[in-house]
Amino acid sequence: MRIRLSDLVDAFEKSDTSTGYVDLKIGKVIVSDDGLPGEEISLDEADMALDDAQLSRAMDMEDNWERYILLPDVEDYEIKSQLASFIDGLDDDEKKSKLVAALKGAGAITRAERLIKKLELFALWREYRRKCYFALARDFCEENRIEYDE
Repeated sequence: MRIRLSDLVDAFEKSDTSTGYVDLKIGKVIVSDDGLPGEEISLDEADMALDDAQLSRAMDMEDNWERYILLPDVEDYEIKSQLASFIDGLDDDEKKSKLVAALKGAGAITRAERLIKKLELFALWREYRRKCYFALARDFCEENRIEYDE
């Protein structure tokens, strides 16, 4: 089975709030919503919150665990180095200088991302980050011997 890299990248972009798996039997990326970050619920509440399809999938995953590969949480994966590379590639020296300064010290990532939005570079940053995720997706597939389509 082959998976589409774009499906894997979409799952990577949600990895901070969702859990993803590759189903090796059918060649699909499965993303399950984990709820709100930090939200704690009991097992009984979790069972009640699942619909029949989710419950069936969860039971299948438990019974056939060897056919599923857990996706890594990559939302924060190497973000600081990605930001540094993105900033380094900018042509505007004034914006580059401001962003380099923002990327220093505690809270650097949040500060730099806010400044990226303020400097109207968010679309460019998002595109750059997505390219990084495609590279990670290729590496993930190769490490796990999963065939993929670009």
